Amino acid sequence: LGVSRNALRPDTVYSAGNAYTLPANQSATDLQAGLFRKIGPDARVYATVARKSRLPTLKDRYSQRLGTYIENPALRAEEAMNYELGYQGSVQGASLEAALFYSDVKDKIQSVANVSGVRAQMRNAGRAHISGVELGLRGSVGAWLEVGGNYTYTDMRNVSDRATRLTDVPRHKLSAHAVLHAARQVDVVAIAEANSGRWVSNTLELGGFTTVNLKAVYRPLPALSLEAGVANLGDRNYALADGFPSAGRTWLANAQYQF
Repeated sequence: LGVSRNALRPDTVYSAGNAYTLPANQSATDLQAGLFRKIGPDARVYATVARKSRLPTLKDRYSQRLGTYIENPALRAEEAMNYELGYQGSVQGASLEAALFYSDVKDKIQSVANVSGVRAQMRNAGRAHISGVELGLRGSVGAWLEVGGNYTYTDMRNVSDRATRLTDVPRHKLSAHAVLHAARQVDVVAIAEANSGRWVSNTLELGGFTTVNLKAVYRPLPALSLEAGVANLGDRNYALADGFPSAGRTWLANAQYQF
């Protein structure tokens, strides 16, 4: 069981040339409960329910983001009821997780493009129903290889205003990793991520993409690790937001010492 109390009390906003009206105080009491039951030596099932709130930050309300956004002092808090059913356990030596989730979100906060010309605004997009499934698997292949992966399917529906799309979340997301213990002090790590397309406004959908990262890790001392590798190995041209392309192929080298 859990409970939290959050309050937002605006005091002063400083912005040269603008006389903003301060919004009213906002507060929220959030509750959560979970029931977990063991069904074997290495397995359990669970059910959770939680009421969560997102109080709009000063950035959500007032930031003009270098002139690309219109402020919205009247932005309301986002409220959600979240439900989840899940399983956690081991199957033939591999760790397995599976979950079904459903959220009923009121006054969902998101960016709305082209509110005034090309400028956007943070707004309450309406009531949303968000549901999906999450799957996770990790294990070892002998003593020399570790593998794992996660998959998430998310379905988002704006039930109060079907003309307004819910944005910035892909329907399908898959990640996978492998760690090869090439030698006693050397590991080779590969990480891949695939996303389906995502809507970023009512009229624009960004394409899906797959990226691969690769690095080698050498530990000459227990506290010292040296890394060299490459991110976005395929030099994919992709973006998570319109007009902000992510980095292409990037070479990296790191050193880390723990004490």
